[in-house]
Amino acid sequence: MKILKALLVIGIIALAAIFFVNMFWAGPPRWEISKAEAEYLTRELHRRAADDCVLTQTETGYVCREFRTGKVFRIAAESK
Repeated sequence: MKILKALLVIGIIALAAIFFVNMFWAGPPRWEISKAEAEYLTRELHRRAADDCVLTQTETGYVCREFRTGKVFRIAAESK
């Protein structure tokens, strides 16, 4: 009986460790943008009256999809 309890505790600890590693280190790669590019995106979304949305980087710029309405805003990458 003690062996089963010990195996159960070890199993729970192992599962918790795997969960922790997946939550913090195995996520999708993060992309970074410059402060100027962040200001440009904020300005464009504000100009278009975009509500809360999810910003996704694409090959040609960015796409922002509103949570509530599903409306899509496409923003071309700022020319350098």
